[in-house]
Formats: sequence, structure tokens, C-alpha cells
Amino acid sequence: MTAMKEPIRQATARSNTLALPARRQGLQQVMDWLDTAPAAQSAPELGARLQLVAEEVFLNIATHAYPAGGQDGEVRLTLLDTPEHLVLRVEDDGTPFDPLQDSDPPDLEAGLEDRPVGKLGVFLVRQSSDLQTYERVGGTNRLDVGFLKSGDGPQDDIELE
Repeated sequence: MTAMKEPIRQATARSNTLALPARRQGLQQVMDWLDTAPAAQSAPELGARLQLVAEEVFLNIATHAYPAGGQDGEVRLTLLDTPEHLVLRVEDDGTPFDPLQDSDPPDLEAGLEDRPVGKLGVFLVRQSSDLQTYERVGGTNRLDVGFLKSGDGPQDDIELE
């Protein structure tokens, strides 16, 4: 987790935050925010990857983070812009869940009926981004997903220190 801390501390120049109810209907608001956030404009080549990751993470939180029948929770998305990275930070106060805990990729060769539910979204997030960290801070789930601005796509080995 420490590898991502340095770029986040450097992100003081540009950051944008959106807070909204954790409801699936909010997805369009998330996409509109990504289209207009100044931090996202610093790396337009990352747009499709950033939107895929934001959609996957937001919908998972809206679907699973808050108990059924409970009060609607909130999702907070922040774009942190550093000279070399764009970082999407997603926070919620729902059920503790580390999406990065299970590092086994899904069996992409298995038929849909033979696959267990889950893992494909986390797989897409990992394949579409360069860095991922999770931590539980107090009562908050915090997922940071980082993208190199080089535009070369996800890298296998990235040193941020």
C-alpha cells in the first residue's frame, strides 16, 4: 500500500470530488463528472479506462456496500492529479470489503454457468489500471486506483518511490 502514498501527497495542485448517494441510478452523474472534471482533462488518453474503472467500482458499492433495507449510503469519488499519475479514490462507509484481497484471477476459459459469481469486475479494474490499493480508515472503505499518464496502458512493474 505504501507505493501509492507518495503521488497522493503530491496531488495538492488539482483534485476534484463528487459525493452522491450509493444508488445505481447515480452512474450517469459519475460519468458526467468524469467528462468535466478538470483533473481528468489533464490526461484525456485515460478517459475510457478511467470510466470503466469508475463504473465498475461505483456499481459494486451501490449494489453491495450497504445492507438491504438500510438507509442509503454515500459514495465519494475524488480524482487526484499528480505530474505522472491520475488517481481515482473511491470511498464509502458501507460494509468493510477489500476488493483486492483475493488476487486469484477469474477463470476466463470457463463457461458463464461454471464460473463463480464475482472476481471479473476486480479483474477488469486491475487490468485497466496501473496501481490499486485498499485500506479501511476508521469506518471508511478507501480504494485508490492509479493510472500512469504515459498513455501506454497498464504496466506490470511500477515503482513510485
